[in-house]
Amino acid sequence: VEESYSGNYIVVFDPLDGSSNIDAAVSTGSIFGIYSPNDECLADIGDDSTPDQTEQRCIVNVCQPGNNLLVAGYCMYSSSVIFVLTIGKGVFSFSLDPMYGEFVLTQENIQIPKAGKIYSFNEGNYQLWDDNLKK
Repeated sequence: VEESYSGNYIVVFDPLDGSSNIDAAVSTGSIFGIYSPNDECLADIGDDSTPDQTEQRCIVNVCQPGNNLLVAGYCMYSSSVIFVLTIGKGVFSFSLDPMYGEFVLTQENIQIPKAGKIYSFNEGNYQLWDDNLKK
């Protein structure tokens, strides 16, 4: 990001999550998160650090737990475009209205049900899971 467009937040972004699905015509999407400002990532003119050292310090500070997120969301691209967003007070879903080219609120206060009939996760990563999760 050019300095003139930079701000005081840490933004993480995967512009095309699921890109390996494109050949199979499975939906893809973008995911993002925004964390609180972190002074460790600000360049200091008087600092003797090299740009590489400053970048490394920033990368380390971006690795934060999810409960530090201020904003998070994803957008899925398929036969319809769905955008899901939380700003810390509820989860909201929007659908792209192709006629107007705008997102329209379609669901408010989305919550995970206490129990469900279906589970879904990538079992291919089983060996990487924490032992408690494997149980």
